[in-house]
Amino acid sequence: MSIATHWNRRTPMLLVFTAVAAAWLPAPHAAAQTGSFLAVLSDTTNNSNGDSQASVLFFDAQNPGGGPMFAVFKGFEGASNTDYTDGLGITVNPANGDVYFTEFDSGTANEGDTSLDMDLYRIDFAEVYNHWAANFQGKNARDAGAAVHVDLASPAPSNGVAANPPGSIKNSTNQSYVTYSVGPTNGGAFGFGIAHSNQFTLPGVITKVGEIKRNNSTNPSPFFPGTLEFIDENTLIEIDDSVGPDTAESPATDHQYRIIERVSTSPGQANGATVDHGDGGYNVGASESWNSRAIGVVNLDFGTDGLPAGHSEPESLSYYASGNVRGFWVAESDSGGDTIAFAQLDASNNFAGYRPLSTSGNPTSFALDDNPAASTTTNDGRSDNLFVDQDTGDLIIVESGFGDATPTEPGVLRLHINSYDNGAGQIDVGSWDAKVLLNPAKTTGVAATNLVRGYWSAYDSASDKVYFINPGSGGASNPNETPQFGNDVWVLDLATGTTSSFLDVDDSISLFTSDAFGDKVVAFTLGAAPADNADFDGSGLVDGNDFLIWQRNFGVGTTLSAGDANASGSVDAADLAIWKAQYGTAPVAAAAAAVPEPAGLALVGCGAALGGFIRRRR
Repeated sequence: MSIATHWNRRTPMLLVFTAVAAAWLPAPHAAAQTGSFLAVLSDTTNNSNGDSQASVLFFDAQNPGGGPMFAVFKGFEGASNTDYTDGLGITVNPANGDVYFTEFDSGTANEGDTSLDMDLYRIDFAEVYNHWAANFQGKNARDAGAAVHVDLASPAPSNGVAANPPGSIKNSTNQSYVTYSVGPTNGGAFGFGIAHSNQFTLPGVITKVGEIKRNNSTNPSPFFPGTLEFIDENTLIEIDDSVGPDTAESPATDHQYRIIERVSTSPGQANGATVDHGDGGYNVGASESWNSRAIGVVNLDFGTDGLPAGHSEPESLSYYASGNVRGFWVAESDSGGDTIAFAQLDASNNFAGYRPLSTSGNPTSFALDDNPAASTTTNDGRSDNLFVDQDTGDLIIVESGFGDATPTEPGVLRLHINSYDNGAGQIDVGSWDAKVLLNPAKTTGVAATNLVRGYWSAYDSASDKVYFINPGSGGASNPNETPQFGNDVWVLDLATGTTSSFLDVDDSISLFTSDAFGDKVVAFTLGAAPADNADFDGSGLVDGNDFLIWQRNFGVGTTLSAGDANASGSVDAADLAIWKAQYGTAPVAAAAAAVPEPAGLALVGCGAALGGFIRRRR
């Protein structure tokens, strides 16, 4: 079963909306298969291990033990340059599965690239998935007699034994595994000794869409493992590095929130900023034009007087919109319990301050507790990652067990949110659920004694599950790890509290284990798309009243009742086009939001995935 993809458009002005629509609506994507998926941003460029280094690997989230379905090589700085850029953050468009990720570019200008910027890439998930499903799924990708097969000169997926190049044991038995590349164009070719098994060139599968401005703090180590969140297909948000060096920290030079905005679907339109800490983007080797702009400083590290002091240590963020309230939850590392707050965005995506909470004193943040369902006064919680349940608005926090008196595996906390607007401009905060602890099975060697890190985790609202990725270890320092560099995946079902363990699924993955934070994993479920519906007032007829609703909420609305006809999360020119097509008719009832299994895959747990669609949205 396929889904119809929907585009989230946030056009800048109401004037001349027909011209805006014509300029901004892109060519439609191919329809992607439905199902649940994981995308993992791998930074490995070590020739000694891995079938798909410097790639984004895609797993069937309901059966990660089968190893990756396929991988997409993520490119490098220039066609004749071996200096691979370092992955920062990864996010996904939940409507169609397109994956966006940023890469840190620190060196001198290279062929087809700009120095001291961030490169923004997009993977067309529908195109790569449909190609893989049509040509390789359930088949031997190296079948020379097949009409379509991989490059037989590329290495076969290895089995991890000494006689073969190190690589995935799972992949050696998963004959349909393929590593895709955009081809021998600038920044997209395989090469330079980076091992990839089952190579296949698929033009358009990945695109460098922009070069965007970032902060350069002049710290001795300028790398900051930032986080990235999808707002709509024209807008992303990230936490950037500090403006000034950590040795001279002040609230004014703290880490910044930075909006990443598409200027045009055509290249050459970024504003070409050249000064540090400025806004803008560059135009070298990018297929589109994207700018970035700093919208505010984090300032969540407080002194004894309650005022911002020094530099914050931001860890993760998660976007959510409810009615007219839009923004993101953010976690900041703090010795007195990590600080959690909700940063508001206005209609123009400017930072509008932290939203007050309905708790005593109406604070704009709170200190995390290790198990707040038991006590909200310990102030000893450590957030490894946080997410928002997109079906309910609840806050989901992966809490580290490292700092406990008796260290434990990480656990997951749920803070129920009754409403994002209680009528007094506050978030109506509900109760905490008891912590749900991860209970992982482990392989032999060092992994059997190490606690799982919660940094590399992802949450899927549709299934109400948290996915933990262990990048594995090995080499001379860990010779007892068996197999070497075997990656593990653990799935924690929050509804049942059970942990499913999938061991040694692949050993292509490196997640920058020396860096504490930064998005490296995303989970997403693609279901059947709801039918377009321009009956915004629910009268049973699409008429002029519905147009007035669309007009009043253009650029600011997010729901059907506010003019969002295609469930994209924004009221835009695409919704007007649907209104025109349906004018004078009764709209087709919305399709049920089912989550069928990907065709041909042996999947389990579909019932749990369906459960996410019936939970109450706040």
